[in-house]
Formats: sequence, C-alpha cells, structure tokens
Amino acid sequence: MAPEEVAGLAEIAQMLGVTRRTVQRYIDRPDFPEPIGRLARGRVWRRTDITEWARQTLPLSEGRPRKEESHG
Repeated sequence: MAPEEVAGLAEIAQMLGVTRRTVQRYIDRPDFPEPIGRLARGRVWRRTDITEWARQTLPLSEGRPRKEESHG
C-alpha cells in the first residue's frame, strides 16, 4: 500500500476539515472504520475507508444524541 493511500489523525482532520480533537471523537464512534495498522506516530487508516465513512455519516446531527427514555 502506498503512503498516500493511508492517513493518520492529522491527515484525517485535514481531509474532513475538522480539528484533531473532533477526529478523536469520530474514532471513538462504533461506526468509524478500524485502523489498518499502527506506526510510530499512531494508528493509520485507509483514506478510501475514511472517505466512504464520511460520505455516509457526515454531517452529524447537531447536539447530543437523544437518551432513550426509561420506562420504570
């Protein structure tokens, strides 16, 4: 795999036009793609996986997710 086909945290932030902190929140989501490996500077992902995730997921809805109502 060529270096230009992978992205770390900083590259993902640049790709999506968000801060690294926002990328970290995205990474914590269960629907975010799994990294394909780890380098000295951290995890890396396929750029195509990130692009496809962003196309399907972004923009996120505003505000916090609604809590499910508990009945009891």
